[in-house]
Amino acid sequence: MKKSVLAILAVLGLSQAHANMFAANQAINDKDFSKAKAELTKSAQVGNPEAQFKLGILNYQGLDGTVDKQQAMAWFFLASQYDYPQAINFAGEIFQSLDKSQQAKASKMAEEFVKQYGKTKINEQYFPYVSDSVLDDQVINKRSKINVKGKFYVNSDSRARSHNQAAIDRAIRSYGSNPGAINNLSKTMINPDSGRVEVVYDARRDGRVEDVEIIFSWPRGRFDKEFVKSIETSKLRPAKRKGKNVEQYGMFSHVNVYYQGTGGLREGYPHLFKQFKSLQKRAEESASAKYQYACFLRAYNDLFNDQELEAFEPVLREAAEAGQPNAQYDYALYQIYRNDDIEDGIEWLNKAAKHGLLQAEYRLGDILYQSPSPYVKQDIAKAQFWLGKAAERNHFKAQQKLAEIRFKQENVDKDFVKLAIDWLEEIEDENAADPNTYYLLAKAHELIGEKSQASDYIEEAIDEAKAAKWNTKAWLKYQSQLEG
Repeated sequence: MKKSVLAILAVLGLSQAHANMFAANQAINDKDFSKAKAELTKSAQVGNPEAQFKLGILNYQGLDGTVDKQQAMAWFFLASQYDYPQAINFAGEIFQSLDKSQQAKASKMAEEFVKQYGKTKINEQYFPYVSDSVLDDQVINKRSKINVKGKFYVNSDSRARSHNQAAIDRAIRSYGSNPGAINNLSKTMINPDSGRVEVVYDARRDGRVEDVEIIFSWPRGRFDKEFVKSIETSKLRPAKRKGKNVEQYGMFSHVNVYYQGTGGLREGYPHLFKQFKSLQKRAEESASAKYQYACFLRAYNDLFNDQELEAFEPVLREAAEAGQPNAQYDYALYQIYRNDDIEDGIEWLNKAAKHGLLQAEYRLGDILYQSPSPYVKQDIAKAQFWLGKAAERNHFKAQQKLAEIRFKQENVDKDFVKLAIDWLEEIEDENAADPNTYYLLAKAHELIGEKSQASDYIEEAIDEAKAAKWNTKAWLKYQSQLEG
């Protein structure tokens, strides 16, 4: 076992850039093994094999103060269910090192761990069920579509204008000594008005848009606000199920921004070409560098017929396979919302969530609550679990959707209602509120007997909804009930 022990210590000491269990890995680096154990356990209990493997190491070495070889064997065995490297070997070596009575206890502990945290149990308890056939109650016979798209305006970047004007001024001043400077302007001027934004959103029964969320943006943040506004102000043909208008969740839309008539990347956007070559060169350094390179390719592949730009999908998948959680998340959403490959997409989303990636935890909860596919079964209990994890980490949309679910249930816990009020008020304070935020605040105050505040909030909800051109009939009825 001596060589194995040394190997285990070496593995634990690695600071894995592609592992996304931030708190656990930081605690390991800081040698705060009690905290590391607590954080690893959170991930291990939802099926993260890396966390399970590292718990095996901690227990075997007793780095938190207690050596527990039986528990170490159990955690290694759980990790082996995911074919985690060396896990089954270490489990076997530890088992062989125990006497017969200890082996019996270790076997029993492993059986209990499998019952609680085994791969099959975890998948059934927490993760989406993807059906082989459509679920009849989730089938949409006529899908929603955009009839009138909201206008998309791009404001020019003032910093870029200043940079370009300075470049022009320099070229003019130096014309006498350097006539070629004018011809080289294309290499020094920059055009920031190029990129891509992808969003998902929900189609309401009244033909309006709700809950627009950005799932890809490059350059990050450059065109987000404008495109979200464009989608929010679009008018839709409502989806239909058996002739009745219904909601449709997880619709996809994107925009490419560029100047028409611009040539290839090298000639038309020299500053981008320089960035491309830099990202391409660094892509093999790490999974994170490869992920950044994939993002660039994703943004500009549709814009330029440039043979130097390779397809982004294989690069993104390589980064995901190397364990980069953001790549896993992006690839998952690409498969789910763009390629309609639900099974593969959910598998990658599960992996990102197991790493503890906040947006993946939220997205799993969102999909389980309001499924975008007739193949993914709605499961409120699982949705509450994942939304709850994300809500604890102050994810605004997770907090709001969890409140929405809980407020529909009977005998809502008053302590939760008060917590939800805090969440919703913070969402309002951060200017992230939508009409539903105010509606939920009204419901919350009604649940704790504060009808006056409830009336104020439902009035605000109705005003905001009217501004968004939503159908407010149900809320007007609720307002009358509050005032009656």
